[in-house]
Amino acid sequence: MPTTNLSPIRKNTAAATVAARLRESILLGRLVAGALLPPERELAAQFGINRLTLRAGLSQLESRGLIAVLHGSGSRVTDYRERAGIDLVPDLLDTLRGHDSRRYTQLARDVLELRRLVAVETVALAAARHTVDDLRAVTDAVRLQDTRVHDVQAFARGDLDVARSVARAAHNLPIELLLNTIARLPLEHATLLRAMYPAPELQHAHYGTLIELIASRDEARARREMRAALEALDDVTIQRLPRTSRRARSPAPVPLRGSR
Repeated sequence: MPTTNLSPIRKNTAAATVAARLRESILLGRLVAGALLPPERELAAQFGINRLTLRAGLSQLESRGLIAVLHGSGSRVTDYRERAGIDLVPDLLDTLRGHDSRRYTQLARDVLELRRLVAVETVALAAARHTVDDLRAVTDAVRLQDTRVHDVQAFARGDLDVARSVARAAHNLPIELLLNTIARLPLEHATLLRAMYPAPELQHAHYGTLIELIASRDEARARREMRAALEALDDVTIQRLPRTSRRARSPAPVPLRGSR
């Protein structure tokens, strides 16, 4: 279908700001699960916006599993542990980074653990299922990393390309989609990036083993050796994460007068 005379859609920054402020309060525990937000008219007045803009912001929160909009009854904060998906992790990292270093570090550890679990099974599946073309794609992605060992960000982006090639060799679409959230986190969070890629040449040295394990078609061996290699790498990474438990000063909570 031809598309003509289409103008750019302008981002609703006011709605995004409302969503960001309420999301921060929810993720930091200032607004607890079960709390009922004030009526729309009152909440819009507190933010200094109209009700349509407020509804756009609330819709963003609802789509992320942070609130439930109850028609005729207002909006209630939900338990995001029960309603949200893996795509909430970047928001959690962003929020905790500036407000609670202890929880940030623990979540970063959890991310590494999930990344390791997924990577181990993905390599095992790739060993069992890959085609000749799949193995060539992994090898090509690794070869491109040769010129990136002196550029941490470029190497990290290339590492994601390697991971994607392995996921495709595993022939499991949900793994590829899960990878989109997990593997890109270091690129979006400087603390993780510095901890995971202090010396890219060290990670680069493991690529040969990765290719050899996939080519072996030995699923059990691939699982066993990848787990050992990644556990060793993650142990070193964890040592580089912030260790302080001191809480940073948080901005004032969103004023929600009239909440019930």
